[in-house]
Parts: sequence; C-alpha cells; structure tokens
Amino acid sequence: MKIWKKIRQNLDKNQASPKNYTDIISELALIESKTKAHLKISLPNDVVNQAKSFLKEKCIPWDQGVQLLIIYGLSDETQEEFEQLRQERKSKIFKLGQQRSIIRFRSYEYFQENRILTMKLRNMLNENRSLKKGLKKEGYGSEVSRNEWDNWNEEKIDYYYTRYLFGKKH
Repeated sequence: MKIWKKIRQNLDKNQASPKNYTDIISELALIESKTKAHLKISLPNDVVNQAKSFLKEKCIPWDQGVQLLIIYGLSDETQEEFEQLRQERKSKIFKLGQQRSIIRFRSYEYFQENRILTMKLRNMLNENRSLKKGLKKEGYGSEVSRNEWDNWNEEKIDYYYTRYLFGKKH
C-alpha cells in the first residue's frame, strides 16, 4: 500500500507523460530494492522439485510461492513428518547408546582377559619351552614347530607386564 501511495504522489506532481513513465519504472525499481532483501540459498534438487510441484498444484507462481513458503513455514503435514523424523533420530541415538555400552563392556572384558593371559605368560612360555625340549629328547625335534614367542626373553615379557598389568603405554 505504501508503494502505491508513493507512486500516486509522484503521478499527481508530474502529469503522465512518456518521460514520467520511465521515471515511475525506475522509482518502482528503487522502492522495490529498498523494501526487499535478496537471498541466495542452496537447496537440494529434490526439495526444489517438491516445492515447484506443490506450488504448481496450488496454481501459485514461483516468485510468490517461495515468499509464501518462507512466511508461513512448515504446514501441519510437514510438521508431523518432522516430529516423526525427530522420534526416529531419538530412537537411533538410544540404540547407539546401547550398542556403545555393550562394546565398552566387551572391551573391558577383553582387557581383563588380556591381563590374565599376561600374568600367566611367563609360566606358559616356560612350560612350552620345557615341552619342546622334552619332544626333542624323545626324538621328535623335526616335528616341533618354531614360533615367534620362542625367542622372547625376559625383557619382552616385562614389556607386556608393564603394558597390560600396570597400564604403562610404550
């Protein structure tokens, strides 16, 4: 309404002539640029296509329709969809929290088992070495396999003790 008042005031001052029409057009452009803000936003194509089909269905021109969508915001239908998505997200977060708790508990169990095995490591290695010596004495030396831990010395065992039993990281 204010725009039309300004235009009428200008028309009353200057009678209609071809020169005045160009002044009116330039004044309209000036008024429009002062009263409107121009937004540049990036939207996914499916959102734009949805908006276009919605506006086409309602017989609303694109320029006016975008303004209406911004002014009136979400309809009740999309609000319900939004609530449904929020509930789904909450349930997923809850499930992820449950899975996290299970994983943390299992990792704690594995850590404790690792500690127990580390405590038994020296005895198990000594037993393994003595069994291999016994097999070699009995004549089965060619059938005894060579393993990585056969060369472990006290320093290597102490490394695992400090790492897994006493929590020092190397």
